[in-house]
Amino acid sequence: MKILVKNYLDLDKTQSDEILKIRNLKHIVNASLNQNEITKSQHENFIISLKNSKNSHYFAIFSDDEIIGGVHFVLKNEPTWGLFFKPNTNAILISAITLKFLEFCFKRCEILNASVKKQNENALKFDKNFGFKITSNDDNFYHLSQRKDEFHYHLKTELMQKIAKIADEFMISFDDLS
Repeated sequence: MKILVKNYLDLDKTQSDEILKIRNLKHIVNASLNQNEITKSQHENFIISLKNSKNSHYFAIFSDDEIIGGVHFVLKNEPTWGLFFKPNTNAILISAITLKFLEFCFKRCEILNASVKKQNENALKFDKNFGFKITSNDDNFYHLSQRKDEFHYHLKTELMQKIAKIADEFMISFDDLS
């Protein structure tokens, strides 16, 4: 299986349309901070805005030349990250991609935050498995955080060691991306 990571800015029109189609899948919309379906015009304007941003990193994930999802890292006041994948994407592959992406993020910040909808128990468990802890919550979301030193310590756990080995087999890399 060949895994490719590609910046949204480098996607061709067909690929850009495909990432929008995946983002607008019902299960992804329902789990997103912004629960509105994104129009093609909004998506195109968003891509244009990324050209002028050094703080926002959005990547499409390809498996054997098919887009399977996306990940993002926004380095503003509070660095945040997120991800989405097509249904039925292999959970081990998602974990391997996530590990490599978190390594990418923690090279650029000291603390990383995420928000998870309260009814999305799978996402909450997933983030906790990667060492994130709930720092607060409101009516709709759990807010999670992790420091770089906590992440590096968590990498030593048996689960993270297994995921790292798999990630290396897939040869997933965000290192050459901006």
